[in-house]
Amino acid sequence: MDKGTWELTRDSFRAAEAGKTLTLEQVAERYRQLGTRGGNSLSPRTLGEYERYILRDLKEFASEPIRAITRQKVESWWIAYGDTRPVLRQKVYSHLKSVMSYALESGYVATNPCQVRGAGSTITRPSKAIATKEQASLILESAPAELKALFAIALWGGLRKGELLELRRKDLTRDESGVYLVSIQRAVIWLPEGVIQVKEPKWASRRNVALPQGLSELITSHLTQMGTIDPEALLFPYQGGYSVHFPNHAINRVWAKIRKSTGYAGSLHSLRSFAGTNYAMTGATLREIMDRLGHNNYKTAMLYQRNSGRELELVGRLEGMQ
Repeated sequence: MDKGTWELTRDSFRAAEAGKTLTLEQVAERYRQLGTRGGNSLSPRTLGEYERYILRDLKEFASEPIRAITRQKVESWWIAYGDTRPVLRQKVYSHLKSVMSYALESGYVATNPCQVRGAGSTITRPSKAIATKEQASLILESAPAELKALFAIALWGGLRKGELLELRRKDLTRDESGVYLVSIQRAVIWLPEGVIQVKEPKWASRRNVALPQGLSELITSHLTQMGTIDPEALLFPYQGGYSVHFPNHAINRVWAKIRKSTGYAGSLHSLRSFAGTNYAMTGATLREIMDRLGHNNYKTAMLYQRNSGRELELVGRLEGMQ
């Protein structure tokens, strides 16, 4: 008591007692409320994803007292989940481990029961080939007239889907040389039940992206066809008007038709790999690529670069060096 440790022991006892009644769902909710990323609160989409992990994938533990979740129970859950969806299983397990780490730090549990060896390791997916320049041309040819500029900016600017669909007329400016500059200050996200929300770009990656001059004519034509100079008008609105965002399912349906007509198997998001890889091939530094794509981690930036398939071209350069 003279050392002042009795108060700490009493607090620890109270936390341990709370762990006997607090459920995983309650502790996970507290964890979400305290969660931050890059100093900012977690996005609604991330919060929703974490909540689904608990209520859907970990429902057998959701209403169980946090102290009752043992290592053996977690191992049994891991085995029963199976490996049909390995990426999702790894994400759910990592979230559970983070929640239990928070519970350990708070004194609710004595140990972290998530001890499945290698379960939290990131699963490396097979690297998919990026679109070729021929496929990129086909994508632009197949795109609806009102969205050709959108796919051109996606292919050569590397913007995220939510960033593309929140672009407004004020976000496009043109310098003296005729090059268009895109200002990425916001992004749209799609929440459950059709709710659309505008927020800052992912990782707070506000930035300016210069587009190749070869796109200037297409973008100028798009701005002319818009028929408005309202700076707040969406560049790519949904079904008339200039204030209605594309629903996620609607833009995905457009992309599905383009994929079917071009034979390109990648996702709309994979066009960022095309943009990042081609920008790297110009000799851009890793920092320059990160700034262009809006990344704050070099490992993430590397995921958006692929083998360009130009081995014969590079070997040909070696021949001239002999």
